[in-house]
Amino acid sequence: MLDSSVPLGTSRALFALSLAGFLAMARADGAPAVHYADGEYTGDVTSIEWGPIQVKAVIQNGQITDVQFLQVPFDRTRSVEISDMAKPLLKSEAIEAQSAQVNLVSAATMTSIGFRQALGSALAKAKK
Repeated sequence: MLDSSVPLGTSRALFALSLAGFLAMARADGAPAVHYADGEYTGDVTSIEWGPIQVKAVIQNGQITDVQFLQVPFDRTRSVEISDMAKPLLKSEAIEAQSAQVNLVSAATMTSIGFRQALGSALAKAKK
């Protein structure tokens, strides 16, 4: 039952803020500390609908410091637009999460799934 003395928009905002805080803590606490062997590791996937994806993970001091896209779908103009939009988001998520378990990018679902698989392949080679 909602408290009628608190405006509905305020209740929703407070709930969303509380949930976001909880999820941030859950993600930080639930993510095991993985250390990778330093170096550059490539991984790829060819089974996504719009074309292959190949990435290079750069590991320094046991951490993912960079993710480079070596190949993304490019055969259609729309594929290029989607890849260009998704690449920086996927890269920053991977560096923040220190894993291939990143959120899917809206409107780039297949690219996101391919990225997860390709980066997962690269990081499997880097695990100590």
